[in-house]
Amino acid sequence: MEVRAGKVTFANNLRGLAALVVVVSHYFGVFWLLRPVVATFIQAEPVPETVPTPAIVTLIELVPLNLGAFGVALFFIISGFVVPFSLARRNAPVFLLARIVRLLPPYVVSFTLSLGFLALSCWFYGGAFPFSVAEILVHYLLGLRDIIGSRNIDGVIWTLEIEIKFYLLCALIAPWLRQADPRAFLAPALVVLACAGIHLAQRAGAPAGSLSYAATFSGQFLVFMFIGVAAHFVFRGRWTRRQGVVVALACFLAFAGLWAMGIHSVNVVQVGSYGVAVALFAAAYAWPWLLPDNRVFRFMADISYPLYAVHAVAGYVLLRLLLQVGVAPLPALLLTTAAALGVSWLLHRVVEQPSQRWAQRIGMGRAGHGPSAPAS
Repeated sequence: MEVRAGKVTFANNLRGLAALVVVVSHYFGVFWLLRPVVATFIQAEPVPETVPTPAIVTLIELVPLNLGAFGVALFFIISGFVVPFSLARRNAPVFLLARIVRLLPPYVVSFTLSLGFLALSCWFYGGAFPFSVAEILVHYLLGLRDIIGSRNIDGVIWTLEIEIKFYLLCALIAPWLRQADPRAFLAPALVVLACAGIHLAQRAGAPAGSLSYAATFSGQFLVFMFIGVAAHFVFRGRWTRRQGVVVALACFLAFAGLWAMGIHSVNVVQVGSYGVAVALFAAAYAWPWLLPDNRVFRFMADISYPLYAVHAVAGYVLLRLLLQVGVAPLPALLLTTAAALGVSWLLHRVVEQPSQRWAQRIGMGRAGHGPSAPAS
């Protein structure tokens, strides 16, 4: 298994692919196929039906996947795979602090840019800014919005909220993760039992508050992320591939079962897209040559987090305004995509790289016991 610059190459390449797929899903799919929804999201007028959908969007629509779900699933599996490496070098409190230092600055800048573009859209279309100061502030405090039931402003924060819960869960079972101890999987088993209990209680008439919704919604994805942990145990040589496959399959079935028990309808395409992501991760793990290391993959991996964090609101607003001033659909798409990539590269260099260096310094000399590991 190739390790380059402290990173497992196949996982790093998948991270870049995941970011690109999510952007394609939103710019080349959702924006055109759900025009009224996007208009409400960015406080704009819907794109008129007289504006033709680019042919490339029609081609992408033929892919029998939910590309957004597929990309998010890759991100979740990769997190499950790489987070135990970080815990091998740091004790749990230092790990959590380093993660927040690494995660928060790029998100804060990205979300602030999103707010600016949303305000621009409101001004251009003559609408009032729809969110209160409290709703804005809670977005800057990652991990609280879903618990208190505040409205979602940026569309991507829900995945970061789940990431933070995963970090907390991993910190609690850090000794087991460091030793690749199978007892670590007691955690997802307990999550499954807790979520199933909440679902059954709600079906029996128990009230469904924001806390219970946040627990069950996040819980299903936390279980899914342990598929990556199973792969990590195989990578470390503590499990055979057969053992890893069995445990990963159990996690996926538990994830799908919790999805089916939830308050949202069962979407075979969406759940299936998570399954395809698992299959691609497994294939790239077994045959790294499927995703050869090159400058394109490295570039996309480097900017993947700022690209994911900044592209949604800002990109939708920019694309809508370009269409409004008469730019043709395909050039507007290409300009918006290029702008998202450029801004993400700038955020990576100016904000993310310094935050990564700060996070690395936090744990120096205070690493937890365990083997040396690739950087996550």
